[in-house]
Amino acid sequence: MEALLVCLDLLLLVRPGIYLSADSLYSPASTIDKQISPWQGLESRRRAVLRTNSRTHTPANERVMNQTIEHRIPLEHGRSGRPRPGMHLNLLATLFILALSICIASLPSAAAEEKLPPTKTAAMPPLVAGDALWIQRANTLSGNLAAPAAIEAVIERYEAARRNEPSALEPHWKLLRALHYSVDFTDRDNDAKQASVNQAIALAHESTQILESGKGSDRDRARLYFWSGIAWGTKAGRVGLLTIVREGLATRMHDFAESAVELDPSVDQGGALRLLSRLHATLPRVPFVSGWVDRTKALGLAERALALDPDHPGNKLVMALALLELKPNREREARAFLEGVASGAARAEYLAEDLAIKQQAASRIDKLNRETK
Repeated sequence: MEALLVCLDLLLLVRPGIYLSADSLYSPASTIDKQISPWQGLESRRRAVLRTNSRTHTPANERVMNQTIEHRIPLEHGRSGRPRPGMHLNLLATLFILALSICIASLPSAAAEEKLPPTKTAAMPPLVAGDALWIQRANTLSGNLAAPAAIEAVIERYEAARRNEPSALEPHWKLLRALHYSVDFTDRDNDAKQASVNQAIALAHESTQILESGKGSDRDRARLYFWSGIAWGTKAGRVGLLTIVREGLATRMHDFAESAVELDPSVDQGGALRLLSRLHATLPRVPFVSGWVDRTKALGLAERALALDPDHPGNKLVMALALLELKPNREREARAFLEGVASGAARAEYLAEDLAIKQQAASRIDKLNRETK
């Protein structure tokens, strides 16, 4: 705002206007006192101000200051000493360009406006502050992983929002999403990550009770189902197969993802469809434990996710994996998807996530190359 006011000041020549206004205010007194014309009164005030502001006042300087403006710009004059017709326009153009260049230099950069420092979120409601900080979660990277400070600030705001509204769905699923990010996409130490997993599982249990109450919109319910399922999946990735089977983690992931798809297939740009595709493609089918596993569904789910968002690198990766695992005769098509993901640019708003997906695609290409040798 300050920069904009400075720009307006310069562009509209406010300060010269103030000078002339003050000069006009006091010139009548000079006119009456010295019995001179109004124009001469203005001129005498101008000279007085210039003499006051000049610390190196000499007779030579005074002669220069007492000259009219056109005589002090000799390069813009013809032989007659009178100003050329374009002189005033050139002067105004020069002033405008100078003012505009100062405006551009003093306005904050686009990058500075996009980044909202944490200190500016203090006055925001916790949920709004959490959303503002979530955008900045990958502002600082260590390799392909985000520094933990940003996501820890996000988690703190969403926890406050959940305490303020214990039965609201949005703070719950956004907190689950932030906890997942802190485990998979930051360089926090293992103890801190395990604490986030434990917190997410406790929150998933609590979310189940909220979901059973039937409260909330389909959009928020779908996201709470999805991120609760991801919480179970995060735990499954850190425990043994026996625990996964005994606690039914895979089944919970499957059931929550299916509920999310029924309510809103677009959740996380096809995230629930991607999860279901991988579950059907990779898990063994065990009666009374994972009897729902169906290999024939994996490719169709991947195709649905890709149709929903063809540009999402995760959808391309899951499609490639489904083709390689279930349709070996379409390896060339799968390679094209993998190469597109590995060579594509990471999206700024999903930087750490996309870097991880690109790395998975590159690793799968390396494996294919080794297998074909």
